[in-house]
Amino acid sequence: MSKTIKVDLGNKESWVECLDEVSAAVKRGWVLVFPTETFYALGCNGLDASPVKNIYELKARPSMKPLLLLISGPEELPSLVKEIPDPGKKLMEAFWPGPLTLIFKASALAPALVTGGTGKIGIRVPGLQFTREMIKTAGAPLIGTSANVSGKPDASNIKDAISDFGEGVGLYLDAGTLEGGAPSTVVDVSGGRPLLVREGRITKAMIEKY
Repeated sequence: MSKTIKVDLGNKESWVECLDEVSAAVKRGWVLVFPTETFYALGCNGLDASPVKNIYELKARPSMKPLLLLISGPEELPSLVKEIPDPGKKLMEAFWPGPLTLIFKASALAPALVTGGTGKIGIRVPGLQFTREMIKTAGAPLIGTSANVSGKPDASNIKDAISDFGEGVGLYLDAGTLEGGAPSTVVDVSGGRPLLVREGRITKAMIEKY
């Protein structure tokens, strides 16, 4: 049976019990729904192929479409990628934590299921402190994909996510109605030179400065 827990994003003292639940859920290999700075996300231990497969099935997402990883800080990056090109370092320094997903050449640690067989991995440090604390507590990078069935609108409240996934998700973290907005900007730095894949909150002009 899935569990729903209320989260007060403005009260750090209230996070302790919630973070303990997150840690336990990730260790059990559960899929969870959690808040980000825009919409709700669907996630799990990004290094555990079994729940990752469950996410593809829950979203009805084609397996050749990669999923991105959320990390709590740049110090977690080196083990997940083959190299960090200089342009990538500059973009990280400028925009992490925040709405910038960077694509790197994936290390052997990243499951092929996450990369969609591309050999590349998208990684972001979320801007919301609660989400970063979640990742630290989990002790592993988390998948961070929109909490909706592919093709449906993004979920700004937990009811929409529950409607889509029901008992397929082990833990729902309810932070109320989220602000929504533009998605993260995606930049591919795997070839060295930055390549804009998707313009989001961070504009093309802002990226071109680096």
